[in-house]
Amino acid sequence: MVRVNGRDQPSTDQLFWAGYPGLVGLPATAVPLALSSEGLPIGAQLVGPVFADPVCLRFAQWLEREYRHFVPPPMAVSAAA
Repeated sequence: MVRVNGRDQPSTDQLFWAGYPGLVGLPATAVPLALSSEGLPIGAQLVGPVFADPVCLRFAQWLEREYRHFVPPPMAVSAAA
């Protein structure tokens, strides 16, 4: 179980939403949006119409350039050292 907005949710629920675009053949790109209070990355999945892979990727590049780029969590940095 994973706590979401104060309520326990089955951890497998997230697999449906992450896998659904691939199941129906839609392009999808994951993007970082923020960091949690624990310093872990929070992201979103951009989903586009059929054959719009370049549009999803250009939008993800724009978000990275203009809003937020990926920052590894503190534990990932120390583990790599």
